[in-house]
Amino acid sequence: MTRARKRILICAAIVAGSVAATMQMERIQFFHLLDLKAQDAHFVLRGPRPTHHIVVVGIDNKSFSHYSELLAFWHPYYADAMRAVALGGGKVLVLDVAFGVSVDDTYKVDNDHILAAAFQEVLPTMPVVCAFVASDSEQARKVPINIITTTLSACRNCSRPRRPVWQPKD
Repeated sequence: MTRARKRILICAAIVAGSVAATMQMERIQFFHLLDLKAQDAHFVLRGPRPTHHIVVVGIDNKSFSHYSELLAFWHPYYADAMRAVALGGGKVLVLDVAFGVSVDDTYKVDNDHILAAAFQEVLPTMPVVCAFVASDSEQARKVPINIITTTLSACRNCSRPRRPVWQPKD
């Protein structure tokens, strides 16, 4: 084996070992926290940057006072918002509301089906990401939006981290 070939193999082994060691270091709590702190410092030092083409629609106290229905019955408003965002050219909609119980069965309204129909209507043109709480309850399985999102794999559980970042010692 020539000297140049040995040098290339040694360099490749060093690179592979460094990558493997770096990937394993993330599993160590200290290095994981160090990485998170470095990311925080990066954004603080960089400063704020304006975001373009992002609209956040939130539910505030004014919204609560404007609509007389309880929040659990706002399905038609969510459906209208989905359609409006899709018609306005939205690229994605994140609906950070979990629907754990079907209101149709208990209160004899058609809200679950209104929301599910809007979801199916806009899904070909705009993905909709819904909050989802994994549950073994029979009631959660009956909610049409949960059925559709689970079936179409449009639902992602974003609320649960890969692993705990930090846990206090008792």
